[in-house]
Amino acid sequence: MTTIFLHIHKTGGTSLSHALRWGTQFARRHWTEPGDSWAKSYQDLSEKEREQVDLLQGHFLYGIHEHCPGPATYIAMVRHPVERIISSYYYTIDTFPDTYIQEMTLEAFAAGESIHRECNAQARRIAGVSKDEAESVSSEGLFDRAIHNIEDHFACVGLLKRFDESLMLMRHLLEWSFYPLYLREKETTDRPRGNDIPSSTREAIRRSNEVDMRLYDFVVSRFDEQIKSQPRIERDVSRFRKLNCLYQKIAPWFVERYRRLR
Repeated sequence: MTTIFLHIHKTGGTSLSHALRWGTQFARRHWTEPGDSWAKSYQDLSEKEREQVDLLQGHFLYGIHEHCPGPATYIAMVRHPVERIISSYYYTIDTFPDTYIQEMTLEAFAAGESIHRECNAQARRIAGVSKDEAESVSSEGLFDRAIHNIEDHFACVGLLKRFDESLMLMRHLLEWSFYPLYLREKETTDRPRGNDIPSSTREAIRRSNEVDMRLYDFVVSRFDEQIKSQPRIERDVSRFRKLNCLYQKIAPWFVERYRRLR
């Protein structure tokens, strides 16, 4: 079984990638480059090489499972659309200080008026719709495709605001033998939070991301149902948080020592 981690920008995916490093059952992994939306680097592997890949991850669109020689299942994380857009906007400003993004308002960014086209990006990736195709797909069509794909091919779609629960749910559903310990990475800390943004701006973001808003509500409902189906999950989340708290205290020291030795 190939596990496919569909990494959606600013949803906690880097922390999940860190957690997946503990997966000893993933004997061979394949990472795609950020701009490789169709995972072409994976498609270019020989069938024998693809058969050996246990974990495929990257910022690609849904659909790569069709190139897996055997059975495959997806995992992903999503985030409340308003919070994700705000985080993405300030992350982009920090990362690309010399571009036109600096002059763009948050509302314009949310409406997709940049090359990043962030509006409804979560639904688009899960639906397998590229930026260029987005205008030819209706909102209802985009939503229906995303829901269909989740129900048919995603073992779990986790929630950033319930990150630890999401990891433990994945562990249960996919029968991971490891604890997915993680460090929080790529957090944009020096930015306004959701409640600091004017209500008019938040409402504009909701309107520009109406499909993502509906998708998020669906994922929350599905997530709650999956949690209910796992009677031991509350105990395991509590145990995991204690382990991960200890890990977050000691791991940075080892990481720094490793960097110095290099």
